[in-house]
Amino acid sequence: AAAFGEAPAATTNYPWQVLAGPAREQEAAPAAVGSSGQGKGGGRGRGAGEAGSRRAHTDATSAGGRGRGACSSGASTAVPKNSGLGAMQGGGAAASSSGPPGVAPSSAAAGREWDLQLGVDRKNASRGGFKISHLEEIFANNAFIHNVYPIARDQAGCRMLQHKLDEGNAEIANAIFSEVLLHCVELMMDPFGNYLCQKLMDMCNVQQLEMVLDRASTALVRISLNMHGARAVQKLIDVVRTTPFVPRLVAALEGAVVALTKDPNGNHVIQRCLESLPPEAHSFIFRAVASDIIDVAS
Repeated sequence: AAAFGEAPAATTNYPWQVLAGPAREQEAAPAAVGSSGQGKGGGRGRGAGEAGSRRAHTDATSAGGRGRGACSSGASTAVPKNSGLGAMQGGGAAASSSGPPGVAPSSAAAGREWDLQLGVDRKNASRGGFKISHLEEIFANNAFIHNVYPIARDQAGCRMLQHKLDEGNAEIANAIFSEVLLHCVELMMDPFGNYLCQKLMDMCNVQQLEMVLDRASTALVRISLNMHGARAVQKLIDVVRTTPFVPRLVAALEGAVVALTKDPNGNHVIQRCLESLPPEAHSFIFRAVASDIIDVAS
């Protein structure tokens, strides 16, 4: 028509014409997913109306993870990545994390539930792993006699053992002492057990004090350097001062006077020796400090 000088006819866009160039990218919008006239992928071997209905069905079911691959590979390129279909084609990441009923929760959610359950259990249990109800049952049945060591390391259990000592039953007191003696080094350094040791030291006779000193003497310096053990050793010094065992106590400490003096815990043990032991027993401290006076003073 142009060759004969006629004006070109007006161009008519029909629905079946394929968009080309930049116009194809601009027309690919989420609003066009349900349209039968703009379904790009649906025109490949199938009617545009069928493709539009499949897309609408896919969008409606994408949250539940159904319909993956319901659209052709050509249609998937025309859907923006932030749409539900694009997320589903990327591996179903847009599916709900909770999942439908009957599906196991994710490992992260299961971990949080487990942590919460452990928190409840920790509140119900005391430090040594004993629940109060369990301790009450143990003491009601007198089953604590052969479980003194683990019970003494429990805050509530240690208090209950001290209450038993206050009852004045000599047989029970001796049974508790025998169990504590086997683990006196560990219990003297325990945050709770040291209180039971101190109470027993106040109640011990001379023979029992000698047994405690024999058991703890080889570890007395190590116990004195411990924050909890230093308290137990100070109690031992107080109860031994009126017995014939003061020289044995001095012998256990005299090789480490300087180290104890410079330690924040051991320093209290040395000071208690000066306060409680008779004057003739102070010489081992004077000699040790005098030999390293500059080191101790600085």
